[in-house]
Amino acid sequence: MDLKVIYNPERTTERFKAVKRTLVWCHQDAEALPYHLIDICTEGLSFRYLGAQLASEVFIKISLYHEKTLIVDSIPVEVVSDFLLEDNLAPVRRASLHFKSLSDNQYQSLQYFIQNFTEQPPAD
Repeated sequence: MDLKVIYNPERTTERFKAVKRTLVWCHQDAEALPYHLIDICTEGLSFRYLGAQLASEVFIKISLYHEKTLIVDSIPVEVVSDFLLEDNLAPVRRASLHFKSLSDNQYQSLQYFIQNFTEQPPAD
């Protein structure tokens, strides 16, 4: 089984499914295209990407976009897991990241991102 776990906190908040065209960009991998966001909460997120497993050093800071618009910049992160979803001609992987200490501005921007660019659960 191809599973890499570096940090394993217990998730205490619900993750919300991202709407289409929400993207994650890793600062250390300047040559790479942004990755497709799967889900997110105030504690972390997951995204999918194609190709070989990325080195954990790539995930130091990330930024969140909707289409071409930057919403949250330079969030410090650490890897929770990175594993293979499908092994086709181009392997599809899923990485999960945990947010480290955020500034007040980053936290507010993150809350704005979650409220505006995720599918909210139906009201009871």
